[in-house]
Amino acid sequence: MRITLAALVVALAGLPAGRGAPVPPDAVPPDVVKAVKAKLPAGWTATVRGATLTVRREKKVGLINAIGRPPSPDGLPPAPDRTEHYELVLTFRPRVTAAAFGEMEKENAETETKLDTMRDGLRAARIAHKFDDWLPGTPEQKKLVAEYRAAQKALPYHRLPDAFTETRSIDFDESVGHWLSFTNGDEAKECRDTRDAVRALFKAHAR
Repeated sequence: MRITLAALVVALAGLPAGRGAPVPPDAVPPDVVKAVKAKLPAGWTATVRGATLTVRREKKVGLINAIGRPPSPDGLPPAPDRTEHYELVLTFRPRVTAAAFGEMEKENAETETKLDTMRDGLRAARIAHKFDDWLPGTPEQKKLVAEYRAAQKALPYHRLPDAFTETRSIDFDESVGHWLSFTNGDEAKECRDTRDAVRALFKAHAR
């Protein structure tokens, strides 16, 4: 039976929290691909590879690293540092139930609390650092940093999914990180509007 987008939306709204869902045979459901493609403006593509759906603007956008950059003296948009394709990557995985999502959030919070306590200890030991790059000088300081790095690797920390369908949870990744800025306002609006239109197709996991 073919699942329409309307049926998908109804399923998203009515799925009880905490109920498990079967894993579909398709890593990326075909009807989801069709719904995403219907939201794309001209010049955009949506391609599937394994469990990943990549939405891409075929014409490259101009980008700059805006951190610490002085304003343009003439008030004009700056020349881009680089040009690249804007992409929104949707990675599909088996549906994370509401109960499992809550457990993952709890474990993440516990891990962050433990690591925060260890970082307080590193600062109290007067270990030089820049952000999370610690530069111990004494054997005692090196031991503390080694214990902290070991805890970072050993303690559980989960990538929380951003949204879900009836049978899948979805991770969203955007190619333009928070340290980059568009140099062209129209390009920025087109990319953000397209991103928001795609994300609006899915129900967000509660945070």
